[in-house]
Amino acid sequence: MERIIISYWSRPTFWNIFRVPDSLVWLGSDEHIHAYGAIWWQYISQKIRLKAPKLTFYCNHSIERSNYYESIASQISSFGKVRVELITDGEKDYGCFALDNKGKKFVGQEALEKVLNCNLFTFVFLRFLNLIGAKEVFLKALYDGDFKLVRPIKRGNDWKRRVLSLKVVVVTCFLLIVSLLQVNVTYHSLLVKELREVSGVDETTIGRFVNSVSLRVKYFSKVFFGITNHPVFMDAHMDGYDHIYGVEAELHNGDRLWLPIIDKEGHVDKYAYSFNWVKWTFRVNGPKLNQRNLEKGIKDFSLFWAAKNDVPLEGLKLNIYLKNIEVPNKWEYDFLKKQKEKPWKHVAIGIWEQNDFSLNYIQ
Repeated sequence: MERIIISYWSRPTFWNIFRVPDSLVWLGSDEHIHAYGAIWWQYISQKIRLKAPKLTFYCNHSIERSNYYESIASQISSFGKVRVELITDGEKDYGCFALDNKGKKFVGQEALEKVLNCNLFTFVFLRFLNLIGAKEVFLKALYDGDFKLVRPIKRGNDWKRRVLSLKVVVVTCFLLIVSLLQVNVTYHSLLVKELREVSGVDETTIGRFVNSVSLRVKYFSKVFFGITNHPVFMDAHMDGYDHIYGVEAELHNGDRLWLPIIDKEGHVDKYAYSFNWVKWTFRVNGPKLNQRNLEKGIKDFSLFWAAKNDVPLEGLKLNIYLKNIEVPNKWEYDFLKKQKEKPWKHVAIGIWEQNDFSLNYIQ
């Protein structure tokens, strides 16, 4: 059977994480690792490979990093999706470019991204990096040659390569650890908890042991990484949310204007976005009424509104309205329409006098 010799330091490379193993049995020595059985994978690959490649990747041998780009494309390619071609002229500024089966051209970093998208594992990995905002940094480092583990290795003590290898291992392990910590936190989500209770897993010896260890890991991830549960828009999260407040300003000339927090129909208005929305919805107008928070919130929002609209504060009167609504816990026909039709009740009056705000409730 054919024997393939692979350089010792190429085995733990970053790219081998995403490849189907070249062999089933590994026999190692200090200098080389011998792989047997790769011919079977080659046979299967030939049977299921595409008749025409999805992408043709061109490497320009007239620049220094051409072997580097060729190694990446060759190792990532699977099932004939990418064909690698070597050229001696062309895109000298980029060193590599690619053409898809529709003739569209991609150069440089974008061409490498297209190659990575042709492999399922690297495609998923790029999506993950995109979620955490690290995709562009990774692609730039890859194109600039910061990941040099795929190049042919010279004999001797190459300390620089070992340092680079260590960096890749550390970054990869860090991403894996963070992902596992996130999975552990998800284990304590409300949905998973309900499934565990229904299935009776928590009552078993293994379930109690896993839960005990998981809680310790959860505490660690919260303290050191900030990874923790934060359920929103759940039934329990909205429990008691059976009222909303609206604020109307009564100007000195007699005009009345609703502050753009909650409009007359009970919808959020333009001030209720991002953290302002959180502040009003769950701090000022929370499920449980807190008169101090309500007064302070109306003071803050009205002060901001007056400053933005050049409205003098002295003597400004604010009418506070309350609308009682129902807590949604099941589907109901025309539920939103019924809540919008519920009347507003005048419950308090706010007054600005001598740069001081006071809120007086109507009995």
